[in-house]
Amino acid sequence: QMIHDPPLVYIALIDNLEERQDVNLSQIFHNETQDSLDLIPIRDHIYENNYDFNSFSSAEVFMILLTLFQALPKPLISFEIQDKIFSNTNNKLIRQEDMTKAVSIVIEQLKTKERNLFFRFLIILKKYWPSKEQIQKTTDDESGDILNVCIDILALSILHEHLDRNQRHDFIVACLYEEKKN
Repeated sequence: QMIHDPPLVYIALIDNLEERQDVNLSQIFHNETQDSLDLIPIRDHIYENNYDFNSFSSAEVFMILLTLFQALPKPLISFEIQDKIFSNTNNKLIRQEDMTKAVSIVIEQLKTKERNLFFRFLIILKKYWPSKEQIQKTTDDESGDILNVCIDILALSILHEHLDRNQRHDFIVACLYEEKKN
């Protein structure tokens, strides 16, 4: 729980990912990669309070970070904040301008510790997220599906299942592109 600062393990995982140059989100979220990951050794490593993750692959470190986010009793972006932002949408698809405003409001509403972790997480995503040009170059269906799976899993990691899929998807894409502009 983030009563004090975000737990050391989150910070250590994010810092380790930030130092790496080989994180490929499309590859990490490819079914073959996900199916081959064994997260038990890294979990045991964490239980031993060993926060040196250099002996683990980038995919393992990234997936354990997402697993920890998903295991939080409340999502990183609280239900209350999600309700404030999305309750006025009347279940319509949200326009991109509205979602960009939602990202700004979420950032303002987060408590300092959650904001710190949210920003650290977004910095990692910003570093490794493909540019719009790279995404447009990906014309085959499989790569597009992998990006959608990636977006869904990232969104579920910080919002859990409180919002509908379209809202989660739109929000995480807005976060990625809002951060990418900076």
